[in-house]
Amino acid sequence: MSDLNHLNLPTILFLCVSLVYAFHGFLHQLVVGGAISVFQHPDERQSRMILMVWIATGGFMSFLGLLPTVLLLLYGADSEPVKAVLWTNTLALCFLAVHFVLCGVMKLPRPLRIGFYFTISYAVANLVFLFTYGKI
Repeated sequence: MSDLNHLNLPTILFLCVSLVYAFHGFLHQLVVGGAISVFQHPDERQSRMILMVWIATGGFMSFLGLLPTVLLLLYGADSEPVKAVLWTNTLALCFLAVHFVLCGVMKLPRPLRIGFYFTISYAVANLVFLFTYGKI
């Protein structure tokens, strides 16, 4: 679609939520380098591993936020491939949330708990958008 006539209020709200989640992923990638350098683990190899894991997780979150945004802007929410991507996105977010729960949410540092709440909120936003789009 060359025009943006397919953007209605629910789509615009979901796009905003997706961009906030993508921005959170970008911050996750950028802030971690400084945190690792300040709180460096005595073992350099373990510090590198922690850094790579955090950056990869931030990239994954950015991807989960940007992919639906780009597809919704280009093709709209009525396209079946876009709906399939949204369902896959929701499934991936649920796996990430289950991972947080298995790690013990309350034992995690506060920034990780905030990330958990962002992930749960974005998964719920995905489900709400999928179930209510076209019915409003």
